[in-house]
Amino acid sequence: MKPSQNCRKSPIPPQTVSETAAVLKTVERVLESKLITGSTAQADYILLEKDLPATARLLSELSESDRRHALLLGSLRRDQGLPVFPPFSSRTYPYCLLEDADSHAPVVAARILHARLAEKETTSAALRYTLERARGEATRSLLQIILSEDEAQQAALRAQLQRLSCS
Repeated sequence: MKPSQNCRKSPIPPQTVSETAAVLKTVERVLESKLITGSTAQADYILLEKDLPATARLLSELSESDRRHALLLGSLRRDQGLPVFPPFSSRTYPYCLLEDADSHAPVVAARILHARLAEKETTSAALRYTLERARGEATRSLLQIILSEDEAQQAALRAQLQRLSCS
């Protein structure tokens, strides 16, 4: 087989290649953030399940949503001829319970919620930036759906933080 047969012709017009590359780089960062969040969330649920079921349930729903968004963004990357999942590293939250778990659980829950809210705000900013530069209607609608879900989740996180601080 000739080397030229191994290479696929890019479906993207040459004038938009760099623009599309910038959009895909931003999508990759958002996807990486969602994958990291999903991979580190399980320990948080174990920590919060007993004492704070509403917070644990919210974090569980956010994790499921992030996994779904990662699959959607992965399919967008695949449609552009790129690998579905970029390489990513796992990180853990720097929170731990001391010996009296019951009294520290609300404090740890608030820290986790603040961390997730900050991640969601960063993700939403990246999605808005990408949405402004995206050209394809299918890409724009996909990003708009994910952005609206992320913004709704931010509101839910803020509401849960408010309930947690009032209790």
